[in-house]
Amino acid sequence: MNFSTLIVTSFLTPALLFSDIIGTNRVLCAITPPLEEQQEDSLQSGDYKDKSSNLRGKRSLWNIDNIASSSGDNTKQFLVKFKDHDQFMAADMQLQSDPHQIMSLPDDDVEVMTFESEEEMHYWEQREDVEYVEPDHMMKLFSETVPYGINSVKALSVGDSSVSNQKVCIVDSGYEINHPDLQSSTSIVTGKNFSPSSNWYTDENGHGTHVAGTIAAIGGNNKGVVGVIRNGQAKLHIVKVFGASGTAATSTIIQGFKECVSAGANVINMSLGGGSYSQTFNNAISNAYNQGILVVAAAGNNGTSMKSYPASYPSVMSVAGVDSNNNKYSGSQYNDQVDIAAPAVGVLSTYKGGQYASANGTSVASPHVAGVAALV
Repeated sequence: MNFSTLIVTSFLTPALLFSDIIGTNRVLCAITPPLEEQQEDSLQSGDYKDKSSNLRGKRSLWNIDNIASSSGDNTKQFLVKFKDHDQFMAADMQLQSDPHQIMSLPDDDVEVMTFESEEEMHYWEQREDVEYVEPDHMMKLFSETVPYGINSVKALSVGDSSVSNQKVCIVDSGYEINHPDLQSSTSIVTGKNFSPSSNWYTDENGHGTHVAGTIAAIGGNNKGVVGVIRNGQAKLHIVKVFGASGTAATSTIIQGFKECVSAGANVINMSLGGGSYSQTFNNAISNAYNQGILVVAAAGNNGTSMKSYPASYPSVMSVAGVDSNNNKYSGSQYNDQVDIAAPAVGVLSTYKGGQYASANGTSVASPHVAGVAALV
């Protein structure tokens, strides 16, 4: 039998160019780095090594107005480091009534000062007793974001203390096990690889890591995002069927699906699809359904009433997409096999490289439903 090719229905990028799914079952994807990566690249354009050394006799590379704007307020604070403790103490006595002094750090021989002009800053840089002057950069608390989809599906209203009794199997592109916001214990997260890539616990595409984060990103750690199941105790079984390209044959997907069943999954999520029916795949899903396993899949991103598989098999819960106002996502497929809709626009979740990314598509809607199913 010639098996059709299935595709990941939503890659983590705002630009998707779909070809005729019925004719080719292929997707063209214009990959763009997540916002965090773009920001990092722009930061690297500056020469930070030189800026960290403002020694006496060198003209400062700091611009006082730029320092103020980058700090997020109008404060122009600097750390003035003296060459030795005696020189620091002498200066500290002189600065007691100086309005430029904010505070001192005696153990470090540092005065914290504010300067209103380049001339004032240069004066201190040029002093014989000063080793260097550097900006007193503002810092902020790291915090955790609750993606709107988590609130949309009322996940936080349901306790997750009993979730360790459930196992969710994710058939996708893998799982970045070292991501700081995902569970890394192999006693809780297990998996198997059917892709051409290395291991189930790597993710060259990023799609599977995004899906996993929506289901089970860890809450209460002051990092990143929160998943539907947030206590880090949800048993996940990761079945990797896609490599970096995001394409695989139906036969590979069937292998991965049966691995979920063998692993004892209660819920199986498949954020993937194609336009061709397979009797073999339908039979496998029907058998799983008869064993009491809930199978959840993305309805598809063609924006038409065309049926996509596996979502349109009778024993699958097909998930369409809506936005934060519960309006239909423009790319979501709609037909008589759709059972439910979930957030599919601007969904923030974990991503490869320890990053986070926002994504559109029914691929990101499906894990909301799978997560809630395991939660309740």
